[in-house]
Amino acid sequence: YLKNVFGEVQQDNDLRVRLLASICTVLFDNSPTMIQWLLDVVSKNTARSQMIHHHQPDQMKTTSSDRFFFNLCQTLVYLKYETDHLNIDVSLIQNNDFNLDLSGLNTLSGTNLQCNVSTEYSSSLGNQLFFVIHHTMHVGLMPIFQHYVRRIQTINRQDSQLQLFRQRGANPLHTQVLENQITMMRKDLLAMDCYLHNEKMIERFLSFYEVTCNWLVHLFEDTEIGINSIPEYIVEDTVDFLSFLTKYVPNSSFNIPKIVVIFLVRFCTGNSIKNPHLRSKLVTILYFLTPAANIELPKVKHLRYSVLDANKVAEKELIPSLIQTYIDVEGTDVAFYEKFIIRRQITLLVIYLQDIPVFNDSLLEAAENSKLILHFVSKMLDDLSYLLNHLITKLKRVYELDNQNVVHSQEQAEISQELQLFCRLTESITELFEKFSEKEMDVFMNNVMVDRVASILNYFLDHLVGDNSLDMIVQNVENRFNFNHGYLLTLVLNTYINLYKQNNEFALSIVKDKRSYSAENFERAFAQMGGNQNININLSKKRFTNENLGLLPILISQLIDYQNKYEEEEELIYEDVPDEYLCPLMCDIMSDPVKLPDGTRIDRSSIERHLLSSPTNPFTRENLTVEMLVPDEELKKEIEEWLEKTHQT
Repeated sequence: YLKNVFGEVQQDNDLRVRLLASICTVLFDNSPTMIQWLLDVVSKNTARSQMIHHHQPDQMKTTSSDRFFFNLCQTLVYLKYETDHLNIDVSLIQNNDFNLDLSGLNTLSGTNLQCNVSTEYSSSLGNQLFFVIHHTMHVGLMPIFQHYVRRIQTINRQDSQLQLFRQRGANPLHTQVLENQITMMRKDLLAMDCYLHNEKMIERFLSFYEVTCNWLVHLFEDTEIGINSIPEYIVEDTVDFLSFLTKYVPNSSFNIPKIVVIFLVRFCTGNSIKNPHLRSKLVTILYFLTPAANIELPKVKHLRYSVLDANKVAEKELIPSLIQTYIDVEGTDVAFYEKFIIRRQITLLVIYLQDIPVFNDSLLEAAENSKLILHFVSKMLDDLSYLLNHLITKLKRVYELDNQNVVHSQEQAEISQELQLFCRLTESITELFEKFSEKEMDVFMNNVMVDRVASILNYFLDHLVGDNSLDMIVQNVENRFNFNHGYLLTLVLNTYINLYKQNNEFALSIVKDKRSYSAENFERAFAQMGGNQNININLSKKRFTNENLGLLPILISQLIDYQNKYEEEEELIYEDVPDEYLCPLMCDIMSDPVKLPDGTRIDRSSIERHLLSSPTNPFTRENLTVEMLVPDEELKKEIEEWLEKTHQT
């Protein structure tokens, strides 16, 4: 029934739009002031574009409605003015010949757009309309998509709260009020579905953005014109439309044009876009257009287009650009949880791509850039450490709520959502980490990184099999929050074994970790992987191989041997070590002392590890770079001589 009603309404809407488009065509052809009228409408509604990112209901009273702008945007993209992407006059928008209100808007290079005043337009009408329609879409259509998405998010949150109300036997009056609110919002959403899921309308919008993608790709490849002076909002609105299309339009009968995928790949690579927030949006669309998103969005499988068919630029630059975006998103104003969602999408994209030979070659080539991979691995370790601590904190709160009789509906709904997100992210980062460890990258054995890698793995293992393991804090944690204990344990142990096979000295870094290392944890893990009933490894997505199962007791034996020797040596050496030989950050004996600008002496590996997270002097908070470190050869020689003498004694 709804399908028939939707069909009739959409058919009536299409007839009205065609009629309006015919009238507008006559007006544009015969009245030079029509362009100016359209510009005036857009200028007086500029506040709508600001409402995309901020809830400002007061401003909505002084701007035109969503209905008005939806009809206007539909009509404009229906106009039959031919626009060749090769002949679009870039100077029209670069110089702002239309006198648009561009305050607060930037170019792709990050500079402010110009605000010249002009009422004479020498370009063709189709050329003029191309840019005016873009600005109209920015002010009119994009806020509509944002309102739609917010409505869905609100309904989902309230649905979760309603479910908890029912489970906890909340006050029936409160439950009824919430049900009525959800019913009203669903009716509003149904009305929006009717118009926003109109396939003929979507095809017209997609055709317009297809021309835009052709034009942008052409500019990207034309070094004389350049891409950096293009308004950022044109690229961002194109991406936002594609985001709406892939996520919120079900069972679509059309395909994403190849040029659109080429556009996404081109602008994901290189340095054409300075805004990390916009780069992360491009990553999200690419993610949803590849098999990497199979679990997340099966309903749009038919929209996926292999990035391999796009161009050769992707094969060489896509993975390094994804890695750089993972790093750069840390310094943006992206919302806290959205930041983790983006990083998870990047992680899954890299996992998917690294199984394809040409992209794996690109990854190995990128690994030769030790600075890029060091930063990437460092950020992944930061995220894993944070996620584990966050999981512990939240699970303890769940335990408290489970043992209380008071209903905590809203809090429980929020905690459950957070835990499911962070469990998925923990799993994807750990999986990528394990895959990297298989590739024998030097980054893991780097003096800056090796001890930290071992420390995080120990910390993770302790919370999988130790006395305070995560699944012992709350009952049924796997089913409630998608915490796949067996799979995570498999990934962590595989990573240990892979790095141990790469360099047996990795075992020494494992035992040097005083915070989390425990030989008993390895023995428990071996027992569980060997068939202990406490864990069902058959549920694991990746089985622990017989080879690794055979290597695990060898590693355990060497760990115990190293631990005995390390503790004995540490007791003898550190008893009389001069204070000036100790690193002030890690309290270890320095192997490569360097001098900071303030005169502090510190071990190179310690300070370089710190600089991966913060480019500052840890003692003065002043700016600091690796290039500012001065080797202290005299102190290094003095320490080496003292160690040699101590060992002989």
